[in-house]
Amino acid sequence: MKEAYLTRDAGHVMVRSGEGLLLCSRQQRPALRLNRTAALTWLLCDGALQRGEIVDRIRGLYPDRAEEVLTEVPALLDELLADGRLRSLAVACERPVLRVSFRGLWKAFDPGDNYLTWMLSFRYDVLVIESGSIPDLCFFGTAAADDPDVTLDRDRTLTVFVGPAAVAAVTAADFALVHDGDDDEDRLRLPSWTFLAEWRRDLAGYPEAEHLAAYSPQRFGERFLAALEQHTGRQRRADAPSTDQPPVAGSQNRSQEDKPREDGPREDGPREDGPRLTVGMAVFDDYDGAYFTVQALVLTHPEIAAEMEILIIDNQPRGTSAAALERLAGAVSGGRYIAFGDYEGTSVRDAIFRYARAPIVLCLDSHVLLPPGTLRRLVDYMEARPDCDDLLQGPLLYDDQRTLSTHFDPIWSAGMFGVWGTDERGLAPEAPPFEVPMQGLGVFACRRRAWPGLNPRFRGFGGEEGYLHEKFRQRGARTLCLPFLRWVHRFERPGGIQFRNIWEERIRNYLIGHLELGLPTIALESHFREFLGDQVYLSAETAALAEMASPLWTFDAIYSVELANYDNHRRRFREDCERTGLGHLLRRAPSDCRPSSSMPARLRAAFAHRRIVERARRLELDSVLLIDVRTELNERTAKTLAAAAEALRQRPWEISIFASGDKEKAVGVAYHRRIYRRICDELPAEPEGLAITLREHGGSFVAYLESLTNDAA
Repeated sequence: MKEAYLTRDAGHVMVRSGEGLLLCSRQQRPALRLNRTAALTWLLCDGALQRGEIVDRIRGLYPDRAEEVLTEVPALLDELLADGRLRSLAVACERPVLRVSFRGLWKAFDPGDNYLTWMLSFRYDVLVIESGSIPDLCFFGTAAADDPDVTLDRDRTLTVFVGPAAVAAVTAADFALVHDGDDDEDRLRLPSWTFLAEWRRDLAGYPEAEHLAAYSPQRFGERFLAALEQHTGRQRRADAPSTDQPPVAGSQNRSQEDKPREDGPREDGPREDGPRLTVGMAVFDDYDGAYFTVQALVLTHPEIAAEMEILIIDNQPRGTSAAALERLAGAVSGGRYIAFGDYEGTSVRDAIFRYARAPIVLCLDSHVLLPPGTLRRLVDYMEARPDCDDLLQGPLLYDDQRTLSTHFDPIWSAGMFGVWGTDERGLAPEAPPFEVPMQGLGVFACRRRAWPGLNPRFRGFGGEEGYLHEKFRQRGARTLCLPFLRWVHRFERPGGIQFRNIWEERIRNYLIGHLELGLPTIALESHFREFLGDQVYLSAETAALAEMASPLWTFDAIYSVELANYDNHRRRFREDCERTGLGHLLRRAPSDCRPSSSMPARLRAAFAHRRIVERARRLELDSVLLIDVRTELNERTAKTLAAAAEALRQRPWEISIFASGDKEKAVGVAYHRRIYRRICDELPAEPEGLAITLREHGGSFVAYLESLTNDAA
């Protein structure tokens, strides 16, 4: 296998110390002092360089010490890997550094160990810089005038005032964190007492731990960065176009799950005009399982029926069960049916949280039964803890109604990560909650606002167990077993299963998940090599890593656009995608995104693109590429796509037309989440309105797209 890329573990704050760095970690590891050479080595471990490249870079800086470098640098890397400060990656995944400075804060303020740096460390490695260097982000307080000046570049540095609201109103800061007053678009309230808590310790010892948790550095940091992005986005649109994205607001190095969404934090709390609880299930041609689960919800949980919606996500809307499932959803109170044939796989569960209307979401398999009273207790538990953003699960109850499993032990077995285990603390339904490493995903719940999302590139069966739990943990939340949240799962399938269970897809999902979260893949590889054989595993790994190395991996999804009934084109297009390695990313646009044959030809592309962009926005996809199924994906067009996608990786962007000479026959159109809202606002959903809007651009959809690209330039 090729040499690993090295990346820093999450959650570090770096402070200049002479010519070196003082390295602090929110994991409460002892601070580590690095000399100049060690500091340079550490900074080069950004996920974009392999071990050998790092050694070569250091050796190039110290040619007279080449032999020492060859010995000392690998030893240092091994030490940092063993300590968990560095991680190995199979593919490049660059980790950002945020340069931060502080001016005029209180006398006891420690730049290397404070609420603000730990807040930022959940998303960045923070480098605290000194006077004379240009920061990306500068926090300043009321005593800033008495401090030595810190060099600021108004094109690069975002300034944040920290202090009273009255003073904030007269500062020239980009944003403010105020001790008093209310939140608004230019500032957020951050009470001064938040700085006094020892946030790197367990908050359970504090009398008001749940109140403190509302301002935890991780949770408040998400709000702060999302609000800052929206604020600076408004400033760019109001002032002047900018070709350079502000460093905090739009870092291209952030991983998918960490990027603040365009629409800001999701709403929370029960709504007067909506349900309190969404119970959702993803169904793949399993009408019988869904029928009995839905009817059991209605019959055995009447006390919550008026507060509950039942959401059916049909992952086989062209299957034999589709019509019956839609009728079932329409027959029960609060039922909703969503056709989701974009792709197939167990990760379609993600759509449940995207389409849910209630603040609390319970996801269950379409063949799971819950004891009476369970849903009422779950809602009561969540509403009594408004700051709870944990992943909540419960014990699996077997068919004998006596044996149960409270969790998965994190062990590889039979091609799966996780082995059923039982903790005695979960034997009694009335027992208090307790943390578990992971659990099967037949039933799980969380607040809709806390949902971290499943990787949109997952396909097929498996890979989410362990991955989802670790994702919650990396966000500062827990995975809890609620002993009362018991569930019965149908395991037997005498008639066989309808979905495909393909080992190569499962290996691919595990690799994607591990690399996304920065987890080592050694145990994964060892297990599958032993379980399936070297040839099967290595073939699957090679294909997955090649796919991830493609410039087109930058897109969360590639949608095929059909402007009419193109059966022949569709088959050939699918074959072209498989041949060029795009098959797993390809999604077929659902039927409601395909224009009818009666629609004028000049409107069809606009209709299809607008509907797909609206869907991408709903599913919170970061970016999508739309390709007409009539496009021939030959060597020339494949190179055009790859080159254009690679160019987008190097700069902030909103929309891009991938042309091959004739713009009216573009190879594809790429949309970033930054442009979704504008397109949905500007392009009416219905043909009549579309015609009026396009008339302003000469009746041409391509001309409309070009106007967007000109605005974004």
